Amino acid sequence: MRRAVERLAQLRPVIDPILRAEGVPVDLAAVVLIESGGRTTALSPKGALGLWQLMPHTARRYGLVVAPNRDERLDAVKSTRAAARYLHGLYAQFSDWSLVLAAYNAGEETVQRAIAQSGVRHFDMLGRGSRLPLETRNYVPAALDAMRLIGGSLLGEMPSAQRAAKVMYALSD
Repeated sequence: MRRAVERLAQLRPVIDPILRAEGVPVDLAAVVLIESGGRTTALSPKGALGLWQLMPHTARRYGLVVAPNRDERLDAVKSTRAAARYLHGLYAQFSDWSLVLAAYNAGEETVQRAIAQSGVRHFDMLGRGSRLPLETRNYVPAALDAMRLIGGSLLGEMPSAQRAAKVMYALSD
């Protein structure tokens, strides 16, 4: 975990100005901890790649080249700009950073469907049932705790021991 935090600290001079320029809180740099542990070449079994673990279709939607001979998800600057635009767009859609994180993890359609089915727009309420995938119900608290771990406080609440353990588990993958 320490190495992941160190990698992110080295990337912050690149990441933070891009997040600010795109209107995204710099606390969301912590998403990099959860997604890739700060590794630019991280690859998920589902095909997400890079610091921000962007799927090919999302990367292309935000202007990145994803081709056999060139994949801009591996470029820290370009992928951060794409991720920041995606996060900004999710905030325009959901107006709540917890829901943004849920949508970043599960996809905006999944979160929108959960809202439509339940009639509520609050992550804690959506996360109580099975309307969101278990991975997403764990991801959002882990991302919020990762923000606090790096000194941010998007929502300002202290992590529980259980959620802190989930952050450590997520970073160990």
